[in-house]
Amino acid sequence: MIANRNKIIRTYSMAKVLKTIQFSLFLIFCLSSLNACRYLSFAKIKTQQGNLIKQQELKKIKLGMHKTDVAIILGNSLITPTFQKNRWDYVFTYQKGEGPILVKRASLFFQNDKLVKIIKIPS
Repeated sequence: MIANRNKIIRTYSMAKVLKTIQFSLFLIFCLSSLNACRYLSFAKIKTQQGNLIKQQELKKIKLGMHKTDVAIILGNSLITPTFQKNRWDYVFTYQKGEGPILVKRASLFFQNDKLVKIIKIPS
């Protein structure tokens, strides 16, 4: 009778250990599969932010142009400095998935609502 009882206790303990191992393996599998999702390239989105600045549009901009004429060609600047109302900054960034980030920048300076300076910052 005691041998039978010991056998039952051993079987119960072994089943408990196996369930713990199974749960641990399942948990490891779930966590590792979540980490693997970040390597799927089709799940990466293309990220585009800011004003798309085309070279031919920048060539149309001439010194002495009025602010409204510049806004018609390039669109309104998304970045307006708080303390410099006579400066418009155009910034465009593009990133495909986890690839390199392409950045294009242009700063336009106005005086008496006329364009006086253009700074193009290469990417």
